[in-house]
Parts: sequence; structure tokens; C-alpha cells
Amino acid sequence: GHEVDEGMPVNSVTVTFDRPMRPGSFDPAEDILSFDGPNGSLSVDSWRWLDEQALELDVYVSTVGEYTLVLGPDILDRSGAALDKNGNLTPGEVGVDDYTITFSIDAPTVTGCDTPTLPPVDGVTIHFSHDMDAASFSLTDDLVNFTGPDGDVVVTGFAWLDSRTLRLETEDSGTGIYSFQLGGAILDAWGNALDAGGYSKSFSTIMHGTITEDTTIGGPDTMTIIDGDLRVAPGVTLTIPAGTIVKFSGAS
Repeated sequence: GHEVDEGMPVNSVTVTFDRPMRPGSFDPAEDILSFDGPNGSLSVDSWRWLDEQALELDVYVSTVGEYTLVLGPDILDRSGAALDKNGNLTPGEVGVDDYTITFSIDAPTVTGCDTPTLPPVDGVTIHFSHDMDAASFSLTDDLVNFTGPDGDVVVTGFAWLDSRTLRLETEDSGTGIYSFQLGGAILDAWGNALDAGGYSKSFSTIMHGTITEDTTIGGPDTMTIIDGDLRVAPGVTLTIPAGTIVKFSGAS
């Protein structure tokens, strides 16, 4: 079997054999038949035996995409036998007893967003799956829009709280429905762009009154508080996505 290094970038792949091997029988120039990634052929520049059954290969890859590494069958066990992956008792068959390792690197994503549930709305905090390139983000280029109940929300600035956490600061705004969208040009620390071409989020704060246009409130893991009479005008659709928490306070 094998184990791919977790995290980003992928630094190593460890191959585990079912019996003690002859470490001296491994020659990467001969036994690594191919190593291909999204941008073509790659090389393994260093390796080590962790013990007689575990071979660690240093791969050092960070580009989003699929990777395939193929080992030939001529890595020998203590008795001098080559690999017999298909178990037909004829070891060392090239193309048959090769060992293929596949793994992938995913694009960075937004893993969560902290939004206010009560006025004032003074900003949002966005969490990413990878360490990000802070210099790749700008309000002008990467914040597509940020709207609230009174139209465009004024974003006064931003700050990276750490390598995976971005805070957008806004002028204080009140009760209602908000949404914002990030573009897809924000990069992680290895130059990979945000997955799915960006990220969008809708959220709401305390609500009451009459909804006069088709509206979606809340979203997965968000809370909406209704603190008074809330009416939906005739012909208007109110959508509450699955996962939204709705709390009522003095409402009818």
C-alpha cells in the first residue's frame, strides 16, 4: 500500500511492502517508470528507506490536479524475488506487476464564513482551506460585490488575521439581508486560484416587516432572528435554505 503526505504542499509518498525488502535493489532511475502531474512529467529527486518495508519518496508538488507515479516490479525482497502484484506467481512482469500510485491536489476553498446575526453588521470573517497569498487579494479586484438592505455596503478595509483567515470590515449597517461575492483570482501560497471561480455568501440579521420581493434568508449554519411581525407580500416567494436556524422573538 501507500500513504500520501497530508497537507499542502504534498512533500512525500510512502510505499509500504508486505515483507522485508532489499533496500539496495531500489534505483529510482530504473524503478520509477513514470511520475506525471497536471503540467507533465516530474522527477523524484530524493528518497529513503524508513525501514526494510517502507520506502519514502520525496515528491514536493503543489499544483492543483491529478498525479500518477508508477513503480516498476524489479524492487526485490530479501529472497531476491521481484514484485508479484497480480499474485500469479510470476514476479517481475513489466506492465503487469507495476505498482501505480494516484493522488490529487485540490484547489483552495472557503471552509466557512463568520457573519453577524445581530445589527450592527460591521464585517465578515472568511476562512480558507489552504495558506493563502495575502498579496493576491485586493478589495478593488477581488470583492465583486457586497450588498445589504440599503444597497451597496461600504467596505472600509480588510486584514489577514492569519494565513487562512481574511476579515472584511464594513461601515455599520442595520437589519436585513446581506450578500457578498469574492472573485476567483485569490491565490493560495502556491499560486492556485480559489475553487469554483470564487465564493458567494448570503446572510441576514434580525428581521421584521413586509417582504416585497423574492428573498432568500439564511443559509447553512446561519441564524435569522425574527423580532416582530414578518409578512410576505402576495406573489412573493420567501426561501429558507436547509440548515438555516430561525429564531422568533415577540413575532406573530
